[in-house]
Amino acid sequence: MHKTETIWDDRNVPHIFAHTDVGLFYAFGWAQARNHGNLLLRLYGQSRGRAAEYWGDPYLASDRRMALFDIWQRALRWRNQQSGPFLACLEAFAAGINAYARECPEQISAEAALVLPVDAVDVLAHSHRIVNIEFLIDPEALARSAAGEGRQGGSNAWCIAGSRTTSGYPLLLINPHLPWADFFRCFEAHLQLEDLAVYGITLVGIPVLMMAFNGALGWAHTVNPHQGWRLYELSQSQGGYRFDGTIQSFDQTTKDILVTESNGSVRKETFDVRRSIHGPVVAEYSGRAFALRLAGLDRPGCLEQWWAMACARTLSEFESALARMQVPTFSVLYADSEGHILHVFNGQIPIDPEVVGLNDSLAGDTSRTLWTRTLDYENLPRVLDPSSGFLQNANDPPWTTTFPGGPNPGDYPRYVAPAGPMSLRAQKSAKLILESNLLSHEAVIRAKYTTRMELADRVLDELISATRSLGTLLARKAADVLESWDRCAEPESVGAVLFVRWVQATGFDSLFREPWDPARPLATPCGLADPAAAVIALDAAASAVVEIYGALDVSWGDVYQFGVHELRFPALGADKVGSFCELWFLDVGDHRSVAIGGDTYTAVVEFSTPPRAWVNLITGNATQVQFGAATAGIRDHLSKQLRPALLQRDEIECHATALIRLTPVFGPSGD
Repeated sequence: MHKTETIWDDRNVPHIFAHTDVGLFYAFGWAQARNHGNLLLRLYGQSRGRAAEYWGDPYLASDRRMALFDIWQRALRWRNQQSGPFLACLEAFAAGINAYARECPEQISAEAALVLPVDAVDVLAHSHRIVNIEFLIDPEALARSAAGEGRQGGSNAWCIAGSRTTSGYPLLLINPHLPWADFFRCFEAHLQLEDLAVYGITLVGIPVLMMAFNGALGWAHTVNPHQGWRLYELSQSQGGYRFDGTIQSFDQTTKDILVTESNGSVRKETFDVRRSIHGPVVAEYSGRAFALRLAGLDRPGCLEQWWAMACARTLSEFESALARMQVPTFSVLYADSEGHILHVFNGQIPIDPEVVGLNDSLAGDTSRTLWTRTLDYENLPRVLDPSSGFLQNANDPPWTTTFPGGPNPGDYPRYVAPAGPMSLRAQKSAKLILESNLLSHEAVIRAKYTTRMELADRVLDELISATRSLGTLLARKAADVLESWDRCAEPESVGAVLFVRWVQATGFDSLFREPWDPARPLATPCGLADPAAAVIALDAAASAVVEIYGALDVSWGDVYQFGVHELRFPALGADKVGSFCELWFLDVGDHRSVAIGGDTYTAVVEFSTPPRAWVNLITGNATQVQFGAATAGIRDHLSKQLRPALLQRDEIECHATALIRLTPVFGPSGD
């Protein structure tokens, strides 16, 4: 078998050169194990549903979750449903992981090594868990749905047609917002065959690139507000549940989980899984039982679809891959070298016979509410080559993807997506494009790092005016600070901490005088609903800031920071205030907050001949200690710059830090 070559550059990005698909996947598995081996094996152990057996009680809840959704058993079935050539690729990926562990055992912890060897079923189980469970649903989403609340998400993506760029070439912005740890950790790679070169990112343990570009085209994903699942409230009776006037028995099974104790002994935990015709019972609140019906459990080809998208050369080939409908969620924003731009509100969207609202549980006692089919590709909201010359999405419904020319919500059933509102970040996204007649790649990069808070522009002038007439002395001093503030979340921005504290004290949902209006989508919501209450909240926020930090004029970067081991850096970006550059923070207990997610990967791709791209992975590309702390990506973020993607062999070799040649050798088991 032909050897593969992998060149690692100075950002730990593997550039893999292979002669066959199987050789490429083998080297890709080897590369992921080299950069993230301990994390990858821990994630695979969890997807097996045996993490508590390997690592004890902290993983018991995870194992219960895997058993509840039948992840491992479904992966076993899905293995037999893969096409022969692609199954060989999955086996090769697993074999590459095993080979690295054999050749570099000192780099794999004893705890992680318990999972070895891995095989294609592990790859499928992990991917199934991430895509169908952790992205499509999550425990918090279920709880919010049961409570009638909306789901949160994050990402930005732009497609700019050549008619709106200074170069005349289309531009694509890929900018996912994700947590920075565990199964959401990203991996950047460059995969090359003799007739294909594709560059992009995936999640650790997933064997294909999920967002990427090749020489002809590229795509981004954003989490989209559709529900590929429905929660049904069951009417329990006589040990079963009512359905269409009769009492149905639950399908009940007992699951056993092995748990290793700290002293090395092993105990067995058992729990019952109850299933209705809708799906498993996933939540119980005050005697109320909720069952989950999940789309996509009959679609085993998600990974092969992503690979087909990466291999596509034309819009037609790309849409043929999308039309397989194996990826159960995510909007798709696409651009290509022929000048096309495309937005598809992708997903396996249940066709609901009856639906009250996307975030409401449905009555589970009647077949009238039970969906059995999902929308076909041709019925999804889709925009191709709009006259506006641009497409954008920041996790909003598809109706405002461009101006003019977005899909009309009245043309689609209301279960497809909410009618609104448009978030402040999405409004900022659209306004940044509309403010420029022509955009260069440099302008897109500058726009990407915009931290000006759209919320401040909607309410701050009124707040300052009201405070001048109604506020206490302290509140008026706070108004002075806010008046001088640049309305941004830059490290040196003075006033941003005070403003965010005021927003928290006021409550976002009750803040505005005018709600979002689809007739004025980029100017609403706006105004203060209750100026007097807003002034009282500013006084309280000012008191808290002075008490905690000793002064009102504290800088954003003094409070909101990046943390890498013992190092701290001031942060650039904010959350929930309409900053296009978005970060999510966790209070670390010393009156400081450390970024734990949000802005993760950025790529600006220009579809010239050949394409050019500029990229940054803020977390760095390795979690293994020997490859160093992830500070370079943070430093690039703080300097608002992207590095040129290394796409040509001579460029790659100039930045090379290591070269590995591999000969893939493995049997049918993947080992």
